[in-house]
Amino acid sequence: MIPARYLRHNDYRSYMKITYLAILILTFTSAPLMGHGDLHERIQFVTQEIEKNPSDFELFLQRGSLFLQHQSYRRAIRDFRHCISNGHRTPRHYYLLAKARFELGHYKKCVRHLLKSQTSADLGGGACYLLTRSFEHLGQLDEAAFWLHAYIENAPFVRPEHFLAKANLLHLQGKHHEKIDCLEGAIKQFGYLPGLVDKLSVFYQQTGRLENAVKLQTKILNQNTRKEFALFIRAQLYHEMGDLISVRADLLQVIKEIGKLPLHIQRQKSVVELKENSQAMLFQMENYAFE
Repeated sequence: MIPARYLRHNDYRSYMKITYLAILILTFTSAPLMGHGDLHERIQFVTQEIEKNPSDFELFLQRGSLFLQHQSYRRAIRDFRHCISNGHRTPRHYYLLAKARFELGHYKKCVRHLLKSQTSADLGGGACYLLTRSFEHLGQLDEAAFWLHAYIENAPFVRPEHFLAKANLLHLQGKHHEKIDCLEGAIKQFGYLPGLVDKLSVFYQQTGRLENAVKLQTKILNQNTRKEFALFIRAQLYHEMGDLISVRADLLQVIKEIGKLPLHIQRQKSVVELKENSQAMLFQMENYAFE
């Protein structure tokens, strides 16, 4: 349930009705999409149009958006505030203003602008995600987790990195079972993507679930064409578990798999180092019988 301090309506679904538009805005304004020279020309053109039509606030919104892409955040804020002070208080105006504040590190103002936008319409998914990031920077992890959960549960399009962000927040909150459940659910939804798998493996190891980490790595092995790196990781997990027979078997298989690769790949630095590390571990096992 959305807290009353945030919502002035009871329709939770309508709360996310502009999610897709907000995601597009977030994507469009999160980084420059063209050279600053091209942007400068467009800014000049819109500025000339403003001089001809100073009461056309859509032009100010367009120029503010261009300033945002140009990373001229203070100028963007000036244009967005000019629109808002003249009665143009749509969620998009507040969202873009909040985005500029966020980029300047004004996280409290970012939150205030986003929540103020509810006086005219619902927040979208992009705004929820920006609230998450702002609250995280402010150290208010419960609020950050709330808004990220709202986004993930209701947005029509969610990316794997949102689940990674949620898992990291849960980790910071000390909710270890929940963070693992989060990543396991993400893998079911998106498949065995490296970022999800790597983070889940780390969490398994941090919580002493080494057998789960081994099972996860085995699934990766069964799916990958290139197996040498996954085998080495599994060998390290077996070593942590004290299963030296499995360690030796995986290390020998690493060397065997490397031998199957084309010569130009075998000569790559990462592959050479992998082979050397595998041989070093085998040498230690066979000559020093380390525990």
